[in-house]
Amino acid sequence: MSFINRFSYLIISLALVILGTVAAILLPSGAIGAATFLLGAALLVYWVAARRGARTPVNPGKRIRRARTSERPVVVHFYHDLTIGCLLQRPFTAKAEREYKGRCDIIYVDAYHRDAEPVLAEYEAEVGDWLLFDAAGNLVEKAGSVSVAKLETLVHKPL
Repeated sequence: MSFINRFSYLIISLALVILGTVAAILLPSGAIGAATFLLGAALLVYWVAARRGARTPVNPGKRIRRARTSERPVVVHFYHDLTIGCLLQRPFTAKAEREYKGRCDIIYVDAYHRDAEPVLAEYEAEVGDWLLFDAAGNLVEKAGSVSVAKLETLVHKPL
């Protein structure tokens, strides 16, 4: 997991802000620089608004194992707030998360958290992956995104 991949969104946003500022100062017409600056600033604002903000459990592996024995479906999301992929899919997955939060256990694991590496290796997962476990604790699917339809199928799947 490289530094650039890990902080891709933040790097792009900051680069746009800096390039916009430099272009606004150096170019006779500051319109291009101002537009670039505003685009970078908008990306930074979106990043703040779209951040997951969820706390990774102290021992995510233990938390996942315990949830898998609770006889409820379990959804695990490996995310990171500074990667473009996780932030761009956030608006599309937020509805599904809100709708099913009470009917299944949803566990968020920051893929760059110090305790996440063994869990990522155990499930062969990467940043952005979603693991869907049925009520019996069996891994049903490893997906790149989650939708209302996927969660509906998971919640209503018989044991």
